[in-house]
Amino acid sequence: MKIFLSHSWQNKTVAWRLYNDLKPMAEVWFDQRELEPGVRIQPAIDEALATMDLVVVLWSKHAKKSDNVQAEILTARKLGKKTIYCLLTKSEG
Repeated sequence: MKIFLSHSWQNKTVAWRLYNDLKPMAEVWFDQRELEPGVRIQPAIDEALATMDLVVVLWSKHAKKSDNVQAEILTARKLGKKTIYCLLTKSEG
């Protein structure tokens, strides 16, 4: 299974923890592991989303305000990707 982790930069610690938990069970796309310097970010993310089986959105007040997270959700919807929203607690979000 291929999983895309969508999150805001402010939730990076939680995203890393989830990445490490999922990695033994699935192929996980995580920006800090996959994006290389100099690459055009949004096209690379759109291309990655097209190949994913599942999108996991770490939802928080920061994600709600993030244009990048909103773009990832919109692209996932357009592509008909299964999406799971993980609501972060106040202490994490």
